[in-house]
Amino acid sequence: LYNGVGGVTSAVTVTNTGTASTTAQIQYFTYNGNSIGSTPTASLAPGASYTFNQSDSSSGLPAGFVGSAYVSSSTAQQHLAVTVTFSGNSAVRSYEGSQAQTGQLVLTIGQLRQNYQQFTGEVITVTNAIVTRNFGSNWYIQDSTGGVRVYVGGGVNEQIGDIQTVTGVLTDYSGEIEIDPVGASDVTKTGTGTVPTPIVVTTQQIAQLKYTDSIDGELVTIPVSTITTYNPPSLGLTDSSNVECTAYFDSYALQNINLSNFSKGEQVVTTGVLDMYGPSLGQGSGEINPLLTSDFVKH
Repeated sequence: LYNGVGGVTSAVTVTNTGTASTTAQIQYFTYNGNSIGSTPTASLAPGASYTFNQSDSSSGLPAGFVGSAYVSSSTAQQHLAVTVTFSGNSAVRSYEGSQAQTGQLVLTIGQLRQNYQQFTGEVITVTNAIVTRNFGSNWYIQDSTGGVRVYVGGGVNEQIGDIQTVTGVLTDYSGEIEIDPVGASDVTKTGTGTVPTPIVVTTQQIAQLKYTDSIDGELVTIPVSTITTYNPPSLGLTDSSNVECTAYFDSYALQNINLSNFSKGEQVVTTGVLDMYGPSLGQGSGEINPLLTSDFVKH
């Protein structure tokens, strides 16, 4: 079993998740592929873990190592879990069994957002994330660390409340971070759950949203605001912060919400997912995207 784990590593934890004893050893290579050494071999009983750590010289992990590395085991089993921690940030790469053959990069949504510049363009996997709102080819997933948009042309028949494992390229489109799976086979429903309670926000927070903000991509609600601009499919909403934000109603939302029933000057309660809209990442402004009939009601 070989796991490509490259990068600047501060710690590598190896866990034997199988039923047979095994060993683990890290072999180091330069970016040119030249071998530069290896760690001592760690013996692992079933369920046992060992951490190769820069702070422990006996573990053999060289300080400030930059290059590629492989973790090898003594048995050809798919029960060796590897977690790699990078110095200087909170990014973690996790590998399990056969997943490691393709170098699967498993991140929480918070990690992919905090480290977007590092991981953009890479194939990443998010697990145990719940669908909060679905707009056909675009939908939003959320875990305990954040929310993010997913795009698959034609969608995957995703439903609100689905718990998914999503694998795809981490990228951005029209100013917003998103995961782009190749197709439906890269999105797996693993269960159903309860959608998180929307986070209470102000119109000012939405108007001044940045893609680095932790609430970007999450389900939120504005408890009360006034329609200050009426220009369907976009409305301007203003609350007590006195800063107007945009509420955008796409074709899926308009199947559920009849904007002709609302007018400028009315007070409303608005729920939806946050995202950025602009010509490129870091440019543009935030907006709230309602979907359900209950997402946009009179106060």
